[in-house]
Amino acid sequence: MKNAIQSTRVGTQSPQDRDSQLYVAGDWIAPNRAAAVDAPTAPAATGTFTFQIIGPDVTEPTSVTETFELVEEGGSYFGPTFDLALQVVPAEGGSGTGMTDRSGCNAGGGGAGALVLLAFAGLRRRACRP
Repeated sequence: MKNAIQSTRVGTQSPQDRDSQLYVAGDWIAPNRAAAVDAPTAPAATGTFTFQIIGPDVTEPTSVTETFELVEEGGSYFGPTFDLALQVVPAEGGSGTGMTDRSGCNAGGGGAGALVLLAFAGLRRRACRP
């Protein structure tokens, strides 16, 4: 049986399981699942989840807040929710509509997006039931 900690994901919240506007195709598991734990994690150890984000196409500076929570795939959400808040600015020289250059996302460093690193100390192993 697969270890429950290995099926733990970072999922969208508020409401649960909706597609995120920060979704990065090819990096996220799905539009509603940002990441799985990066490496096998022992009970009471720190689990790390790493994923990229990309801001939505905007015509003016826009505040974006995304809410996440841990979820056991095929199970339920657990633990506290956490927010990722950022300011998205229009891409330089962009029209704000249908741009493919997403360089306007700036979450503290510029570039085409931002890398999010979440570490959960004491990530607990969820009990598996046969």
